[in-house]
Amino acid sequence: MSRDDQIVGILASIGRLTREFNATYAYPFAGFSLSKPQIEVLFVLSRRQPLTVKQIAGALHVTSGGATQIINSLEELEFVVKSNTLEDRRVRQVSLSQKSEQELSSFQKKYIDVVGAPFLALTPGELIQLDALLEKVRENKDD
Repeated sequence: MSRDDQIVGILASIGRLTREFNATYAYPFAGFSLSKPQIEVLFVLSRRQPLTVKQIAGALHVTSGGATQIINSLEELEFVVKSNTLEDRRVRQVSLSQKSEQELSSFQKKYIDVVGAPFLALTPGELIQLDALLEKVRENKDD
């Protein structure tokens, strides 16, 4: 089997998994019509917080001004909270509000319960290896 054939097979598997995941996918914050960038900010913060606006902009590959607009809209909905850092009062940190933390925690548990089944076949070591390989592919794409 050629390298191109292997890549096509991998992409077909990823596509199949994505379709299966999307068929059972329920979005968090139902009834709020959040944009994809708003949801991405919430998920970035769910993995690590607090973050500065600059760190969020870097994670989303947008300008600091673009990140500020997204964050401000989330603050108006009371999904994030902004605060000054102790080291430099000019730097603003962003954290999830308690309301957002509860919603995301509930969503992630339900999501993993529903779409995590295919990954039960993998050992913890294999999950680490899969994550590392996907990260390597993603990093190469960004170069």
